[in-house]
Amino acid sequence: MSGEVESVSPASVERAFVRFAEEMVREGFVADFSVETQDLVRLKLRRSDDDAPVTLSMTGSGEVFLLNLADAYDTQRAAYDDPDKWDALKELLLIAKGFLSGEYEEELHERRGKVIGRLIRFPEPTDTSLSTPRGLRGLFQRLVGYETKSTHSR
Repeated sequence: MSGEVESVSPASVERAFVRFAEEMVREGFVADFSVETQDLVRLKLRRSDDDAPVTLSMTGSGEVFLLNLADAYDTQRAAYDDPDKWDALKELLLIAKGFLSGEYEEELHERRGKVIGRLIRFPEPTDTSLSTPRGLRGLFQRLVGYETKSTHSR
């Protein structure tokens, strides 16, 4: 059937990760990559121009996809049927590509010269923002005030 969606499995996600990584290498955004398949499927990349790490993972259940950018930003997507799983993975791959290619804006929030929070925006094509820190610490920092700097825009 032509409308059938490929099942999400560790092997199919590994293939998708390798295709994505090879594309990033061809475009010059990444010099090298590795894929791990023990307990979960994990793709590790490093941005060519500054060695910033990007890690994409699929949990063993295949229902949760995780993305870490530069050891500073984390996000995840959960899905329970195959079409939604592929959509979730596609969205995270678009965010990763935006980060690797420099298609984003980043703000650092500082107080007394110390970084206390970050915000990164990916305007195209996902219109996604990720920030840190969250929770009570982030609330306290907002209450006592901080300075915002735009640090990256390509």
